[in-house]
Amino acid sequence: MSGKREQPPWFADEETDQLLAGLDLAMPADEPPRRLWARIAADLEGVDGVRLDAGRWRDYAPGVKYKRMWGRQTFLLRCEPGAWVPEHEHGSYEHTVVISGDLVIDDRSYGPGDYQGTPKGGTHPRWTTRTGCVVLVQYEAA
Repeated sequence: MSGKREQPPWFADEETDQLLAGLDLAMPADEPPRRLWARIAADLEGVDGVRLDAGRWRDYAPGVKYKRMWGRQTFLLRCEPGAWVPEHEHGSYEHTVVISGDLVIDDRSYGPGDYQGTPKGGTHPRWTTRTGCVVLVQYEAA
């Protein structure tokens, strides 16, 4: 293991970072235009939104709950640490995106933003979570 610290992906190099650091002080923070938030709210009027904790969560398996989002093919799963979903076969293609936490399928770990797909007729072994997770699952129309 090297002693070199891993840099974030946007970090160019030390010299560039030092050169750009002065820009932070070049202009003071400014308040947004007075009516900006009202304009944003007006633009969002009529837009549907669902809060994670709002609505009804239903039991799926011990430590696993689900909530339908839109249509009958899209839902969230919320899993407690150590919970697992049993092996199952898919009647249509399943798209899964990890929103938070970790998802472990067949010794492969997926984190926030990771995608996993299972084709129609495919079976994946039971999956689990070490830390707990929220995942978005969508099935393609059969």
